[in-house]
Amino acid sequence: MSINEGRVNAIIEVLIPAVGDTSMFGQDVLEHSLQTALLWHSQFLPRRAVMMGTGDGSTTHWDLPDDLIYVRKVESPYGEAPPVYLPGTEWQMHQGSVNFEIILADTLGSGDVFAVHYAGEWTIDLLKSKEDKAMAHLACAFICTREATRMAHSVSPIIEAEVVNYRDLSRSWLNLYGHFVGLYAQFYGLSAARVKAGAPPYAFAVGAAPLHQRYRRFWWVT
Repeated sequence: MSINEGRVNAIIEVLIPAVGDTSMFGQDVLEHSLQTALLWHSQFLPRRAVMMGTGDGSTTHWDLPDDLIYVRKVESPYGEAPPVYLPGTEWQMHQGSVNFEIILADTLGSGDVFAVHYAGEWTIDLLKSKEDKAMAHLACAFICTREATRMAHSVSPIIEAEVVNYRDLSRSWLNLYGHFVGLYAQFYGLSAARVKAGAPPYAFAVGAAPLHQRYRRFWWVT
């Protein structure tokens, strides 16, 4: 069962009760914050996806999906046990006239099936329902930055004593941003500091690490 946008918005309203005030937050703000959260989440924990292709005896290149972030590996022929992956010297990713495409060094025979394992972007219908809380917390983080900006804009350099202390309010929203990012990071065992810095997880860490997590650093993938 996939994540539900209405459920995410309901959690956001619990976490930030002010979103229920339509004079402050509109539906477009909630939609934008969730879409931004999905994009941010895709950069740290991209979706593991597969694109299948079939040779025709002459073609060496195929268009890659629109949701591509980067190619993990190319399996050819597909379905062997154990799987057979092409060396990095036998394929390359190329910017086509519209989308990225993958080019194989050798032509595949007619009917030969291969698979491109890639990291892709998340959409709301692809996330599991239990991840609604994580996405709600990340969406709240972006709402907090919006409110901090709005409060900072309300500060007048002419008036020394504001009726409302917008400077303190702006700092409070920024503090909340940090808390929400930290909670999102805890859902997935990420470093809150690295999430705030926009840095991907380390390729290696101290102690045992699952094999599929050892090569997540963007520049490690070739």
